[in-house]
Amino acid sequence: MKYQQGDVLFIKSNREVEHNNNRDSSSIRLGQYTKANKNDDPVDGKTTVALGEGTGHSHTFYKSDNPDVVINTYGFLAGINGLGKVPMYVEVKAKPEKFAIIKHEEHKPLSLPPGVYRTRIVKEFDHLSQRTRNVVD
Repeated sequence: MKYQQGDVLFIKSNREVEHNNNRDSSSIRLGQYTKANKNDDPVDGKTTVALGEGTGHSHTFYKSDNPDVVINTYGFLAGINGLGKVPMYVEVKAKPEKFAIIKHEEHKPLSLPPGVYRTRIVKEFDHLSQRTRNVVD
């Protein structure tokens, strides 16, 4: 399942985060990625996934919108300029009926069900120049 908010794409993974560094190949091992943020004690009450290139806007989980949800982020995507430290994975930990809400000033809030998501920045292909580039949000 894919979820998109502007230029940020969340791809639901069937893998679980393995917290004890087990050798299960179907899990994402913490030893493999740096744990970047945990939203049960976030900095400034928020967990930002990506920053706007020129607007100062951001794709952000706010603790006030997600009181019973824990957001963990792992690793960072390489080669993403101007978007801040975009995490490789976002883990949404909550009861099945709870969703994590991520907001951006120019988009509707996006609700993500519990699970592990690969994060990607959407790319577009320019047929005239024959190049791909990140979508600018």
